[in-house]
Amino acid sequence: MTPLSLGLRPHLKRASEKADGWQQISQYDALIEGGDGDPMSYYYRGFGYQMAEQYDLAITDYEESLSRDPANEFVKPFIDQSRQLKAALDQPPP
Repeated sequence: MTPLSLGLRPHLKRASEKADGWQQISQYDALIEGGDGDPMSYYYRGFGYQMAEQYDLAITDYEESLSRDPANEFVKPFIDQSRQLKAALDQPPP
């Protein structure tokens, strides 16, 4: 039996997404720490944090991206989405 035949596909996909998120965080950490002030670098690192289920850090980076480029309406839905995901994660199981 394989993990897929055991019904673990959603769990494997989630683990893969989290790993991808951490890789993205690492890439954009290097850019930001190197002095890259591009607002989209904060957005992309925030998206990595969101994929890694680190919603507070995602919100912080999304808000930083927006503060550096207030006209970028693209970021606002991701702030809301991270807040909703965090709220759902913070609720106790039924």
